[in-house]
Amino acid sequence: MLSINWNKKTMCFVLTALLLLVIINSRQISVSASEMKFSVEAKIPDNQIDKDKTYFDLLVKPGETQDLIVLLKNDTNEKREIEVAANTAITNDNGIIDYTMANYKRDRTLAYAFKDIVSTDNKVVIPPKSEISHTFKLAIPPEKFKGVILGGLFFKEKLNNSSKKNQINNEFAYVIGVQLTESHEAIEPDLKVNKVSPDQKNYRNVIVANVQNTAPTIIKNMQITGTVYKNDKIICSISNDKVRMAPNSNFNFQIPWNNKFKPGKYKLALEAKTSEKTWNWKKNFEIKSDTAKKYNKKVVGITENQTSSLLYHLAIAILCGIIIVLFAIMFCKRKSKGDQNELS
Repeated sequence: MLSINWNKKTMCFVLTALLLLVIINSRQISVSASEMKFSVEAKIPDNQIDKDKTYFDLLVKPGETQDLIVLLKNDTNEKREIEVAANTAITNDNGIIDYTMANYKRDRTLAYAFKDIVSTDNKVVIPPKSEISHTFKLAIPPEKFKGVILGGLFFKEKLNNSSKKNQINNEFAYVIGVQLTESHEAIEPDLKVNKVSPDQKNYRNVIVANVQNTAPTIIKNMQITGTVYKNDKIICSISNDKVRMAPNSNFNFQIPWNNKFKPGKYKLALEAKTSEKTWNWKKNFEIKSDTAKKYNKKVVGITENQTSSLLYHLAIAILCGIIIVLFAIMFCKRKSKGDQNELS
């Protein structure tokens, strides 16, 4: 059986190792220690199309009204103040259906926005260790609509502004999707590409192509590939095979330039593909000299930025480790000297 001589030097070594482990793992510990502050659950009504779904998937009729009821549960010992909203589903610039945007630019093809046909109180308080219900009033438009109206019931805990400045506050939010339809008729997606232009996102030059779904239907698992050419030479290219689009929405598909802009005339070849259909577009665009200068002044190189960030965090980690080790060595030396004085 292994035995360890727990003298002063051994204890100092163990203490140093433990302190280094704490430094390395402190970030992971702070994240995993958080707990969920509240939960939400949809109370599924009789007109639910698919009873196995946990969101609202409703077959509705023109002009009717309906209450959508959500159960909110608080398992903590403190009351929870929750901000509530009914948001229209949009497609964000990552090519993902987003239910969290209260303010957005409405697509010109959207006949009925979800947030315009739902009303609710925008705040609710859940007492400690309790469950309450919250109601959303749904009013279906009197005119018959085709396809899908898509939105989300959004719940977010209101943060306490009096929290300490350096304290980490975890923000808890939930969304329950709502899909409304008046028939089971399948609607074919209809895609268009609007403006193509140079732009800058997060200090990186990109070419932006505005892709629009003009039909009241959800597009799932779509692949979009964009390639920029100059005189038949490929300048840059990117592909995203996980694009999802909300009904009657648009988003800016971004092709990273990965360099400084050069003035000139270019061509964009864009392909969108689902399991049922493929679209292809070719769009000419120009990068003007003043536009290139404006963006090139602010552009940050990808490799340079990533390297400097990595070196910065690595230097901080090494510095913290050195300080801890030095303090531990000094402590050990003092203890060792004290022990020698006691023995002499």
